[in-house]
Amino acid sequence: MQAQIEAATMPPDTWQSIKEELHLKELNKAQVAALFEREAVLIGTADGVADFRASALFGKEAVEFVHKMTPGSYWNAYAAGGATIRYLTFLGFQAAASFHNVQALREEARA
Repeated sequence: MQAQIEAATMPPDTWQSIKEELHLKELNKAQVAALFEREAVLIGTADGVADFRASALFGKEAVEFVHKMTPGSYWNAYAAGGATIRYLTFLGFQAAASFHNVQALREEARA
């Protein structure tokens, strides 16, 4: 539980180091699942990763790609206290990671 709390309150420089590490390699299914487990928080009745966090990890284009998919299955929004937050479900997080992987592989192929 403590590790989950620490992950949810990571300082911005930690986010930057994770983002830089992700740009160095593609992620497999197990790595994506572990990253989701580390970054997800309870939003309503399900775990999710806020759009801004997913964007920091995989890039804004990856999150925009997911938002073209089915709401409720891949992404959702939750309103509380006058604020609304959009987040990725596990399926959406996998889709964003896949987008990241394809972009990385495409860049590698160009080199």
